[in-house]
Amino acid sequence: MRTSIDLPDGLYWRTKVAASLKGVTMDAFVAASLESALDSDRPARNGHAEPIPVIIPLDGRTIPFMTNDELFDMMDMEDEIAAQRA
Repeated sequence: MRTSIDLPDGLYWRTKVAASLKGVTMDAFVAASLESALDSDRPARNGHAEPIPVIIPLDGRTIPFMTNDELFDMMDMEDEIAAQRA
């Protein structure tokens, strides 16, 4: 999507130089910078600040692979079931 923004002269030139040093267009640099800034400001999902640790059992059992999002969804579902029972 195309948009226009007003940048102070100093910020414009710093951005142009940074993009050039990385070998990308200014558009690509600004888009990547915005994406990075927005991702770092995103609050932790469901209040969970840290990722769930990987557990490797000593008895050789296999544990199905699940992403953190899938694990958090499962924990939320368990919390909802427990709340309904209470």
